[in-house]
Amino acid sequence: MTTTRNRTIARLALGLVLLASLTTAALAQENVQLNLQLSEGTRSVEVTDLAGDPLEDLTLAAGQPASYRVTVTDSDYLTDEGFTVLAENGNLYQVTAAGPPVAVDYDTLIASEDVTLAPGIASPVDVAVDLLPIFELVDVLVGDLAACTTALQGIGLSAEDVTEVAGVCTAFIAAAEDVGDPLEGIAIPGDLLDSLDLTGLLDDLLGLATGATGSFDNASFRYGIGTADPAAALGEETMITVLSSTPPTELIGDLLAAVQAAIGFAGTEAVTDIVSPAAVLQALVNTGNATAGTLAAAVGELSTAGQTAVLNALFEIGLGDLDLGVLQNLTGSYSATPSLTVVPDPGTPAGSYAGTHTITIVSS
Repeated sequence: MTTTRNRTIARLALGLVLLASLTTAALAQENVQLNLQLSEGTRSVEVTDLAGDPLEDLTLAAGQPASYRVTVTDSDYLTDEGFTVLAENGNLYQVTAAGPPVAVDYDTLIASEDVTLAPGIASPVDVAVDLLPIFELVDVLVGDLAACTTALQGIGLSAEDVTEVAGVCTAFIAAAEDVGDPLEGIAIPGDLLDSLDLTGLLDDLLGLATGATGSFDNASFRYGIGTADPAAALGEETMITVLSSTPPTELIGDLLAAVQAAIGFAGTEAVTDIVSPAAVLQALVNTGNATAGTLAAAVGELSTAGQTAVLNALFEIGLGDLDLGVLQNLTGSYSATPSLTVVPDPGTPAGSYAGTHTITIVSS
């Protein structure tokens, strides 16, 4: 099954006030969680300390990294939606009054290029999907009318069903010999698998990757203190990737094995051990082929037991190729632990400095 829909890009940002001195600093925020709401589910980003509590204070010492945690959480969210989490940092300005609001000296600063960020990735947690496996139906009993009728009469049908098998064979042979063979590879949705655990396969499934260490080479004036800097027009913001996801176009072999284990499919089962007779008949109708529809009607005249026996004699079933379309939604969390390091230029005046640090999630 292939799912197609329009893609949208939404940007959400969380501004964090950075209070710094040459020896220590504090990074503070309100307890804010940002949510991106789509019809398929919710993707949210949250900034916390390393213990998972809302980030209230982060002590910085010049030249030493200090970390916080960025967590992206999916709830019933389609897995083919990638995302990127970006960090942005402005200049740090010397504080003249603690506020609120904080008053700063725009002529005395630690340039943003003196701030670096090193991202780190943590293990995924509680990742699960709802999955709708697609099976393929393939005709196996093809011959002349007499041979087909004899074969079906010999599978233990009731007397009432035996009288109907000639009509079934006539429709079956006509469909199998039709142009394009509508009975080859018919797609049949299986039962929905709820919360299939894929935590151990997440990196392969979603293409999770951590960002690269980098410096904020240019000032950002889009948020907080930097917006009032008289020199704001002189700079361009620098964004550094903290965490990203680029789903592949095909799933890996390990995922196929996980699905097979979850549905108990070994490839040797009878058709109706995997899908119901009603699902097979509907799949025949869904081909849109008239002779396949006639076959469905002919089989439908049999008893329930007769339908089961005849379909198992006429067809084999296999697990269709898996792609991201069979994954209905995703739940789980993925986190990174960025580290900020400030190294002021020699001769930078002592005192407390303030600036703006921003976390942005781009989901598409």
